Amino acid sequence: MSSPRQSRPSADQPPVPGRGAATHPAGEPAAVPTASAAPRPAQTAGPEDGVPPGSGGGGRPGVHPVDESRPLGRILLFGIQHVLVMAATPISAIFLMSATLGLDAGLTVDLLSAAFVLSGVGSLIQSLGPWKFGPRLPFVMLPGGAPLILFLAIAEQHGLRTATGAVVLTAVFCFVVLPVFSRLLRFFPALVIGTMIVIVDVNLVKVGAVLVTGRPGTPGFAEPLDLGLGMATIGFTVVFYL
Repeated sequence: MSSPRQSRPSADQPPVPGRGAATHPAGEPAAVPTASAAPRPAQTAGPEDGVPPGSGGGGRPGVHPVDESRPLGRILLFGIQHVLVMAATPISAIFLMSATLGLDAGLTVDLLSAAFVLSGVGSLIQSLGPWKFGPRLPFVMLPGGAPLILFLAIAEQHGLRTATGAVVLTAVFCFVVLPVFSRLLRFFPALVIGTMIVIVDVNLVKVGAVLVTGRPGTPGFAEPLDLGLGMATIGFTVVFYL
């Protein structure tokens, strides 16, 4: 049986959809109607779109994750963890100062108490940023580093009162020139800042090594037990850091 032959539509007959490309009477191909595309679901912005998580869609809209409030239980646990980890810095700084300058036990305790109180106040100012002071970031203010080395050097040469006065004058000077220095910071490349940090660390090792070896010419200088304890501390620090 032969299959039925399809007749070509006449000029006044509309083309039948699905039977190939129909032509207009003038011989031009006619536009074949297509089904309209289904509506696409709305896409939410994510981190790959440059929108930080928490600023839209989830959580409070318009709030950056660093400003989101966490549960009280988690905040307390993280706070205790920060205190336990960072309490070693003011303790070691005050003990280094006391051993270098030969301070008595009472003054050492007073300095340690003041260091903890001022570290807490400075951390609150940096984190909360009242009256446009502080970056409003979770910074922890702790003593030590380059300022401690300069303080010890001035105190050994000119006395403790002169070193304390130098600290006060330096703080006032920093408040005055800080707006200008913040604008000039972009002119200091990373190489300059890194070199300065290395020089400060070398001086810090030179001062801190006296606590391990003792001063030359004193009884017990460079005892093997003290040297072994210092090397063990460095070894454990490197191992746990890696």
